[in-house]
Amino acid sequence: MMEGWLNKKQVGEYLGGKSPRTVDRWVAKRIIPQGKRFPSGLFWRKEIIDEWLGADQYATKCAKAIKLREATP
Repeated sequence: MMEGWLNKKQVGEYLGGKSPRTVDRWVAKRIIPQGKRFPSGLFWRKEIIDEWLGADQYATKCAKAIKLREATP
């Protein structure tokens, strides 16, 4: 296994149990950073995913979604 790299399934699990298909859709819509293609598939550095998760824009979207969810009776 490639140390420090996550495959599509691992990225989905790391992002809260998302399916590999969801990761595919996010890649196509450029929601998630582009991975690096190797002969065995698409991979992401864990540090890049962590950086993306910590980005202000993503954090703001998540905070808004949580507020909306909490406000719904």
